Amino acid sequence: MNDLSPNARKHQTKNPLKRYFLNRFYESLEGVVTGLKPLTILDCGCGEGFLTQIIYRALPSARIVGTDLSENALESARRRCPGILFQVADVRQLPVDAGSFDLVVCSQVLEHVEETELAVAELCRVSAGYVLVTVPYEPWFWTMNLLSLNHLRNFGNAPGHINHWSIKSFRKFLTPHVEIASIRSSMPWILTYGKSRPPRADNGALSFFVSR
Repeated sequence: MNDLSPNARKHQTKNPLKRYFLNRFYESLEGVVTGLKPLTILDCGCGEGFLTQIIYRALPSARIVGTDLSENALESARRRCPGILFQVADVRQLPVDAGSFDLVVCSQVLEHVEETELAVAELCRVSAGYVLVTVPYEPWFWTMNLLSLNHLRNFGNAPGHINHWSIKSFRKFLTPHVEIASIRSSMPWILTYGKSRPPRADNGALSFFVSR
């Protein structure tokens, strides 16, 4: 499979150090997901489906939906994860009924989004239980980029990253929306999960969630 997007290159890196941190991140995320034992899962901003595939392998009986803005990325995801439903959708306006999923995963997406409050509110609206969110852990993420001689013109800041959080600032940002159960580093990312605090009104459209 010849995926050429920055996200695909990150997940397919052959750099031993980057591979080590990425595999540790995979293990941390898989451990949280399997511990929560959800029956229905939304992978929001799934890209080419790398994490979707890990979640599916860990919980093959769960019903999983993936969404992303890029149809090209979703074409790769469909090849990687046949049988899983993938749909083009914006994290800020998900075409999903309120409380449709036991677990909503949004990994390495919010750093790219301008309206982060709206995005997190949507994640919580469509969750009937838990929300799991990961973002780069700053300043360590751009420091590691600098040490590996990546994105030097931007002093280590990856292209498209317009939001930057430490654990402290990310906790403050999420707390109005999520009853945080755990927030910790899986270097160079922050991994947090907790119960959603969904808004009262349902502004969603008809759900495209279907059983397999």
